Amino acid sequence: MNNQQMQNIEQKAKHVFVIADPHFFHWEIVKACHRPFKSLKEMHKVLMQRWNKVVKDNDIVYVLGDYALKHKDKQKLLNLTHMLKGQKILIMGNHDAKKPQYYLDLGFLEAVRKPILYNPHVILMHEPPKLTDVSKDFLYIYGHTHHKKTPLDKVKNCCCVCVEKTKYAPVDLNKLIKGLSHGKRH
Repeated sequence: MNNQQMQNIEQKAKHVFVIADPHFFHWEIVKACHRPFKSLKEMHKVLMQRWNKVVKDNDIVYVLGDYALKHKDKQKLLNLTHMLKGQKILIMGNHDAKKPQYYLDLGFLEAVRKPILYNPHVILMHEPPKLTDVSKDFLYIYGHTHHKKTPLDKVKNCCCVCVEKTKYAPVDLNKLIKGLSHGKRH
């Protein structure tokens, strides 16, 4: 998808959201990150309900990596993906091991392995930047760290949007950008 096509889609969207690390079909993440779910079914239900509560069909959702863990039943993952509202763009994470075409076949508009420059001052990425690489000229929105505290938590132009830090729901990107610009987080 080229920049012009993306701009056309964004112009039609009322809202743009971000979310990171839902880890659909990954039971081990529930235990490792102390997610408050008793089963994968419950985790999927809560993630889908909270996603669909804020996202409308024409909205855009940037998924900042680790969408699902190497799920073997593509049809189940396809069904789940189609139940989530919005037009989805995946910035692939370390657990998104398939080729980009796999995610396009699931219904993503785009699937890329590198960060996306959302606008001239906002970088969307899966893994956080190194503290030494952070520039005051950019806002960094990322995932990967889950519930863990990192030195970047104290950097006002960096924000983790892992589901554990967003109440398991997508966050309005433009509100987040505005808040970060004023020193506030989600």
